[in-house]
Amino acid sequence: MGFTLRAALAKLGARGQAVVAEIVPEILDWARGPMAAMTGNCLEDQRLRLEICDVAALIDDAADGTTPRYDAILLDVDNGPDGIVRPDNQRLYAFNGLRSAKAALKSGGILAIWSAAPDPRFSR
Repeated sequence: MGFTLRAALAKLGARGQAVVAEIVPEILDWARGPMAAMTGNCLEDQRLRLEICDVAALIDDAADGTTPRYDAILLDVDNGPDGIVRPDNQRLYAFNGLRSAKAALKSGGILAIWSAAPDPRFSR
């Protein structure tokens, strides 16, 4: 619904860039159509680059140096650090996935993982 993207864009400077990975293209149609009033047209922001792909691929590309590293990675993928929506998402939250995310960040970069509820096991 664009909450995370709108919040990120509100903090992003005029020359910054946000990259959104969406694996389900129909979500973008939904966001531009029936949900447009909620998304606030954030998908039309000139600082936004939309990628129709698995976010893990973008993270892996930055981690291995194929593309530039990120200042921040905001994972708003599932309801928390579990592969609930897609079982393949579990790799994002596993040790190797977190290591890739760290490698995809610039020095001092931030990894944030959206969660509907606290997850003490993951936090440990």
